[in-house]
Amino acid sequence: MNSLLYLLFCGMKNSVRETVRKPARLIMYLFLIFIIGMSVVGNFFTSHDPANFSDINLLGGMFFALAMMFLLSSLSRAFKSGGSLFQMSDVNLLFVSPVAPQKILIYGVIQTLKTALVAGLFILFQSGTLGRRFGTGFLSLLLIFGIFALCFCLSEIIAIIIYSVTNGRPARQWMAKAVIALVFMPLAAVAFTAFTREGDTATALLLVCKSPAFKLIPVPGWGAAALTAFLDGRPLAGALFLALTASAITGLLILLFRLKSDYYEDVLVATESVFEKKRAVSEGRLGFASAPEQNTIVVKTGLTGFGARALFGKHLRETFRGARFGFIDQRTVIYTAIAAALAFIKRDNPGNFLLIILQYFAWVQIFTTAMGLSLRELYTHYLYLVPEPPLKKLVWNSLNVVLRTGVEAILIFVIAGAILRANPLIIAGAIITAAMFALMLVGINIFGLRWTSVDISTGVFVVIYFFTVIIVLVPGLIPAFIVASVITGDAGVITALAIISMWEIIVSLLCFALSKSILDNCDMPVVKTPK
Repeated sequence: MNSLLYLLFCGMKNSVRETVRKPARLIMYLFLIFIIGMSVVGNFFTSHDPANFSDINLLGGMFFALAMMFLLSSLSRAFKSGGSLFQMSDVNLLFVSPVAPQKILIYGVIQTLKTALVAGLFILFQSGTLGRRFGTGFLSLLLIFGIFALCFCLSEIIAIIIYSVTNGRPARQWMAKAVIALVFMPLAAVAFTAFTREGDTATALLLVCKSPAFKLIPVPGWGAAALTAFLDGRPLAGALFLALTASAITGLLILLFRLKSDYYEDVLVATESVFEKKRAVSEGRLGFASAPEQNTIVVKTGLTGFGARALFGKHLRETFRGARFGFIDQRTVIYTAIAAALAFIKRDNPGNFLLIILQYFAWVQIFTTAMGLSLRELYTHYLYLVPEPPLKKLVWNSLNVVLRTGVEAILIFVIAGAILRANPLIIAGAIITAAMFALMLVGINIFGLRWTSVDISTGVFVVIYFFTVIIVLVPGLIPAFIVASVITGDAGVITALAIISMWEIIVSLLCFALSKSILDNCDMPVVKTPK
């Protein structure tokens, strides 16, 4: 056990030394700490009016959505490569060392908790917002942070268990998926009943968050129930749900060890997969790092377009070779179904409700829209050899992301708008705004890559990336809000969307122009991914 403690402390010490020796990374971390500190300190000096506080169960619903997102990610990996509590260095050193497998498993859980703390770092930025809306303080924020870490750890362990039991057995995989679906059926029934019976969305959502079916959902439900119980002055109930979560972690670890004492093989595939992707990125082999997991579908061959436009044709062909339906995937179907369900529930004031859907779609884009094929193209020779101006090449190189977002936006806003019977011009404006927002995100990513050599949309730097997007977007939002308040009705909404779209185009072109020198050096430093 002493050797494992030595590894933990040495790992932390080496991480600190590496950060100190790299000024760019150190500055980013210091900026990150400064933002967190300002958010926390600002909450102490903000007046909180209890009359304006929302029901604490709504905070539980927000936590449920957050934990659910990470649980779904773990479950998705469970049916593909499995989960992993370890890194490749652990495979090479610990798995062959004379240390008890039980101790190594505990070491892996501690490593996962470290990852969970990084993943939940953005929670600390919500100090002011949660304080104003729910009256929570800094200790409540730490409570949310700790419960999230436990839920994250439990999600990873569940992924390993599912992979261990179902790997290579299609019948068991279908059975596991059926069990997971059955677990969520009571909550789905409660939600359907509440939203169809209640006319107000907020009231229906509150009823769902208070229901027993909500609290009994493993991982996100238990965590949300523990959080709301503690904040509502019911410490015994909170401790009960925390004990349930901790018991589940302990029980699953024992089950994992008893089920297959040599659990090393179960985590090896996922560990190697993550390691190879990181190494591919660090070596500039983005083709490997971003390659789709399914087999290539060869429908057509050849490229379309001339000059820089050929880059867009190349990306278009690769997209349809990697997926049968091209830009339409499972994520697109889920987004469209959620938007349609919300539109069906709330049919009044269609223009404003479409703006709400656009706002949530934009939040999702920030965390899901990366450079994709555009980033991979920076590590091939084609982009550098095309005899076209750099700015033109960067724009054409980024249009695949814009087209993908546009297809998603068309499905989401056309279907939701048809249900709401919204103005067609508002629907068109929402689609264009979403697509141009994706172009702006690509521009910001390339700008960050050019001037920092770091992919700022990954790892702990995603917080800086998030604030950068907000700051850049504010100058376009201010005149849009002013126009929308002066011009009432659909005309104001359409004009506001046009202003935001124009600003997104301006920012995108400016980022591309300031980053065009990235194509002057085909030996550009490889992308650095935060640990």
